[in-house]
Amino acid sequence: MDEKLLFLINREWTCPLLDKTMAAASSLDAWLPLLVVLILLVLWRGGFRARAFVATLAIVVAVNDGVVSNFLKHKVDRPRPNQAYNDVRMVDLAKMRPRCAALFAPVQVRMSEAEMGDVEGRSFPSGHTINTMSAALVAVAFYGARAAWGFVLAGVVAYSRIYTGSHWPSDVLTTIPLAFGSTLLLLALAHWLWHKQGGRLLPRVHANHPLLLPDESPAPSRFPFPRCAHRPAARDDLAGPPFSRRGVLLHVERADGLELFQQGPGRGRGDVVEHAFM
Repeated sequence: MDEKLLFLINREWTCPLLDKTMAAASSLDAWLPLLVVLILLVLWRGGFRARAFVATLAIVVAVNDGVVSNFLKHKVDRPRPNQAYNDVRMVDLAKMRPRCAALFAPVQVRMSEAEMGDVEGRSFPSGHTINTMSAALVAVAFYGARAAWGFVLAGVVAYSRIYTGSHWPSDVLTTIPLAFGSTLLLLALAHWLWHKQGGRLLPRVHANHPLLLPDESPAPSRFPFPRCAHRPAARDDLAGPPFSRRGVLLHVERADGLELFQQGPGRGRGDVVEHAFM
């Protein structure tokens, strides 16, 4: 099944436009100058959340790529498709310097030749997939659903690794939950460390931002009733307690069903203001 899906994506479901798109998506080094400029702009012009996002993302990617991915690549030692089989399409950008210039050059497509003997396999996990999926998850942790489009970009990069013959489909599919699990653990650890130890490192910043990840829960309203209904009172409404001639009765019905009555300044004996959830 793994081989069949690989050859469908790599050999059958292809076209020149996909060759160009997938080669560009798979060559993260070609986008490095743009990423550096964006990071510098965020650090220069961004607030606490933006700078904390960049710092957290750098830590997560460094651990996931340099420790988790690197350890598993050497431990599993699985050959790449273009190392194990002949005639796997190897789609890549042209070899140019600077690397970003290759984005505007024709794509190179070569057919693989299986390597004989002992092969240094680095197919599992996919480094591109674990990095981009981790970045998308960190962005959602800091910016919520408005950053969910990052998963679309990460999905394109993951698919491109199969399309270009660099990884087996099973490599990419199993890397995704690995990226999520590792990133969630690192986010929880970073959040806890900042909350507990951030005051020692940056006391002023920590005083204003005691939590690393933003708390998106809605703040309690100063006035707990979203809407007020005003109705004229019938004469019988004013008869007997708890109504008073000295003012207007405020009739409050809370969400839990408890009724509260409070005396307020009156606008006239004939008017009652009733506060109720609408």
